[in-house]
Amino acid sequence: MNEIERLKMLLIALKEIDAKLVAEVEKELFADGKITREEVQFMYDMNREVAFKTVDSSWKDLYAKVMTSYVLDDEKSSGVIDDEEAKLVEDIVKKDKAVYEVEHNMLTYLKAHVKEFPSVLEALI
Repeated sequence: MNEIERLKMLLIALKEIDAKLVAEVEKELFADGKITREEVQFMYDMNREVAFKTVDSSWKDLYAKVMTSYVLDDEKSSGVIDDEEAKLVEDIVKKDKAVYEVEHNMLTYLKAHVKEFPSVLEALI
């Protein structure tokens, strides 16, 4: 079992997600210095899993950092949100048919790190 799978099982099993566990997840996700599409999916899935648990406030910051890193730190359009990335973020946010606090935080964090923020994402804030 790899570390991501171990963390996934832990996040699902626990009733409370503390700052120490969030820091452990962050360390693992950023270990290689690059966030992958699979890691974005992991964060999305885990965010849904922990939605009704007691979760340390650092979780929403990690969610924002992971999504922002994936979108802005890519080779194709570094520092810019291209159309494909805007669509991905929009789809993630719209999957639950509502913009929850974690997603709102992610959108505002992402907006603060770019010069041009796509109108399709602006409409979600």
